[in-house]
Amino acid sequence: MLLDQDKQRTYLGEILFPMVNDIIKSKDDVPRVTGMLVDFEVFELADILEILESRSQLAERVEEAETLI
Repeated sequence: MLLDQDKQRTYLGEILFPMVNDIIKSKDDVPRVTGMLVDFEVFELADILEILESRSQLAERVEEAETLI
């Protein structure tokens, strides 16, 4: 079963949220940073899955997102 993009985004966000929460400095920004990481206009699904597999890559992406806020 394939999920539409909104459901994919929601599912990936639910997985990423606690991971981002463990890394991020400002806890108020966790939802925004998580949303940035699951933005299909910025990242392809393969990129997001790669971020999920690599803690160091996730930390880099979180840091980048924090600078954009």
